[in-house]
Amino acid sequence: MNDAANKGAHPFLQEGEIDPVFGKKVKLLILQSASLFVYIDDRLEIQWIWTRQSGSQTDFGKVLNRQA
Repeated sequence: MNDAANKGAHPFLQEGEIDPVFGKKVKLLILQSASLFVYIDDRLEIQWIWTRQSGSQTDFGKVLNRQA
């Protein structure tokens, strides 16, 4: 995870936009909330951001389960 994500740089993006944290294009948005942001980039890789300030460990587990 990127330090910017832990500092609250959690973008709310739409498909086709560039994620300012990772610099990747959002191809398919999977999950977006105040604490989680999960998408597939244009290279078909899963990217995710979990903000510790607003996210719980339960939310983090949901991301891992959905990736599997």
